Amino acid sequence: METAKKRFSLIDGSRKYKITKDLFSLKQNGSTVTEYFTALSALWEKIESMHILPTISNVTEEMTKFLKAIESMREESKLFQFLNRLDDCYAPQRSQILMFSALPSVERACSVIQQEENQRDVLSIGQEKEISSMFSKGASGQAKKGFMCNACGGRGHC
Repeated sequence: METAKKRFSLIDGSRKYKITKDLFSLKQNGSTVTEYFTALSALWEKIESMHILPTISNVTEEMTKFLKAIESMREESKLFQFLNRLDDCYAPQRSQILMFSALPSVERACSVIQQEENQRDVLSIGQEKEISSMFSKGASGQAKKGFMCNACGGRGHC
């Protein structure tokens, strides 16, 4: 029985090491915020499922405070892991989140970053339509073919 326990604990050690390595190497790298957060959450869940904690039969007030402090530290660690590996384009939002007097949960921070991502998507679609219409029509709204550019004197691009 003890031999089997030792053997499986080694496997768990290797597995924990690999999952932790995957967690430390995971970055957003251009994926959506949702994809990135989902991948992080999956790794966090795998690691947590491998931790076996003893059962506490007599929970004191002091023990409750201690457990809340540990949970707070874990949540803060997750928040920092999430923020540290976001793409650099989210640096202003990362700074804003870190300046809050009370740090938000990692889920709340993810929501803020997702809102920014959605806003950027909406703005880029609007800009693409605007640029596309500028190329297809002249200032008067007609096709650009015979119009002369006021800036350079060329034809067909204004």
